[in-house]
Amino acid sequence: METICANKDKTLKYIIGFLVLIITVITFSPLLNFGFVMGDDVEFFYNSNVKFWHSISKTYAQGTGRFYFLLVDWIYFLPYQIDAPWFYHLMRILPVIVSLILFVWLIKRATKNDYVWMLALLVFCACFQINGDASAVTSYPFYFSFASVLILTSFHLLFNYFDGRRYWNLILSAIVFAFASCFHESLLLYYIAFFLLIVYRYNIKTIFQRDNLHKFLKELAPYIILGVIYLTAYFLYSAAHPSKYSGNQLASQFSLMTSLNILNSLVLHTLPLSAFFEYRTFLVDYSSSVHTDYSLWFFLRDASSVSYIKAVLLAAVLYIIIERSNINGKMKKPVWMFILSIFLIILPHIALTLSNKSYSTVPIYYVSTFFSYFGVVLLLLSIVLFCVNLSDKPVVKKVLSACFAVSLGVVSLFIQYANERVAYDNKISNDRFRVLDDFFDSADIQAYDVLYLKDFDNNPTYGGKGLTYQKSASVKAYLVAKHGVELKGYKDYDELYTAYSGSTKAIKILFFSQAAKSEDAIISIVKCNGNNLPEHLEDLRTDSIFVGYYSAYKNFAVSISSDTLSPLAINNIVMSSVGSSHFANIKSYKHDVKTLFTIKGCDMAPKTLTVSNVLYKDVAVIGIGRYPRRYDSVNCKSWKRTIKRDAGWTRHVEELSEKRGETFEESLTNTARWMTYTTTR
Repeated sequence: METICANKDKTLKYIIGFLVLIITVITFSPLLNFGFVMGDDVEFFYNSNVKFWHSISKTYAQGTGRFYFLLVDWIYFLPYQIDAPWFYHLMRILPVIVSLILFVWLIKRATKNDYVWMLALLVFCACFQINGDASAVTSYPFYFSFASVLILTSFHLLFNYFDGRRYWNLILSAIVFAFASCFHESLLLYYIAFFLLIVYRYNIKTIFQRDNLHKFLKELAPYIILGVIYLTAYFLYSAAHPSKYSGNQLASQFSLMTSLNILNSLVLHTLPLSAFFEYRTFLVDYSSSVHTDYSLWFFLRDASSVSYIKAVLLAAVLYIIIERSNINGKMKKPVWMFILSIFLIILPHIALTLSNKSYSTVPIYYVSTFFSYFGVVLLLLSIVLFCVNLSDKPVVKKVLSACFAVSLGVVSLFIQYANERVAYDNKISNDRFRVLDDFFDSADIQAYDVLYLKDFDNNPTYGGKGLTYQKSASVKAYLVAKHGVELKGYKDYDELYTAYSGSTKAIKILFFSQAAKSEDAIISIVKCNGNNLPEHLEDLRTDSIFVGYYSAYKNFAVSISSDTLSPLAINNIVMSSVGSSHFANIKSYKHDVKTLFTIKGCDMAPKTLTVSNVLYKDVAVIGIGRYPRRYDSVNCKSWKRTIKRDAGWTRHVEELSEKRGETFEESLTNTARWMTYTTTR
């Protein structure tokens, strides 16, 4: 009987493990949509050439007064060493997953319970929030999340020592953490967590006895020595190179209330659902749903099926695990877990509450938020374990278990929904770089060309402002790093006009715009000489515009204005016009997302060029691109069926066949083919 029960328990663990894996994959899947988040990310991409790492690290170190950049700044550039999406995503997601694995392994070592670590993992998955700002998960890929791996590794080495292994484990723990603290000075505060863990092993009443005190100081010594070395190097270097960065400058006028306000803001936005409520306006305004409002029912309707699948699976697995994760009614561990969680939530943020940067603008999120997530998981885990052990009555325990499971399932639903929307928003904001890559060769952009690029700063997405408005996020820098082409890029038209208005230098003006809720984007380029530049960009006129439209829609409308009544043509096909307004419906036969075409005519105003997925009525269609295989046969058959179902149309084809001396089938085929290539459905 015991063998049967053991086998059943083992099988259940495998099933639970498989479901937990599915939940974890769903949790992290939105990260695959992320590209650059901050202008800093573009700057690191630009500076990622191995040849310049040392000089760049030295510049960053001296500019911020941070000696540790000389040691670790090169890690910022690792995600860009292989120019492939899979590698960039791997560098972002892998250290986060490794951190999670190390964290739940710590829980398992501390509780000696096979179910509690899975409970911790599920709580993390339920509460894992993604934001599209300065984050250790989305922006600065690998750098801060790798620091988290090092910190958790140092905790494991300390636990090795606690488990009776040799003293060198503790020394190595101190060394690994000292290296991790070189990623950001705020991480120094984790020394308090190490101190608490070491103190926890002793009886406070006997800790000052000679033997215990000697052992206690011996255990603290490596951390104290390395911490003092770090602080000495930091202050000596910052004295030699005063910081020009407000982020590590102490507030000029300290205020306890301001610091507490900053800490309150950061801690609150670490807690579950904080991101959902922070993004609530964005989730409604940028929704593609027809009916939008700000009630929770709207979000329940708008949430994806994947979010619901995760929520249901998580609630079901949580209930099973909570039922089996009893630690025999011992309250000591949940209480200590609760105390430690409070420290872990608060510690990463304390340094920020003293900085000039935070005083000028109270931060909502920062990279430290990721480090607090583990404290939040411990907090919720301690509450769950404490409450389900309050009563020995099975019915009460089941009710409490069900309440926690359902509550976290609902929390997971809203957080996953917000994560997916934030990730998609970032994907759209990054489409400008993908569009530029596709357009680059077609537009014949050469080294040392003079380009006007300001339109690339016009980012309509909710979270894209930090990407394009930072000075470091220049398209010029991106093109140099991506394509190895040195350009003279201008974002100020007045500056461009002043520099080249009296020359014959070839100038290329790039116009760009994109949709806020979809991946549609339009890019165009106008070539002219410097002496043809008008004083104001709105007055620019041209006889030729090269256009790229990026959309999943293959039927779209194009319009543009000119200063004359002369006809305009798209790929040598004349557009319809009313006065000086010209328009056409386009049908793209391209297999990919982009459609390229050229508009030619006299005195066109490129600023008036628009593209819409709403077609013009009774306007002929211009076909662009090669027809797909079987396009003719499939569409002709479809139109034949349509014609035969219409009695009046059928009589018209019969009359046409008699007039032309054709068989009915020949006239039907010719009519169907004409409809195929001149109209849209």
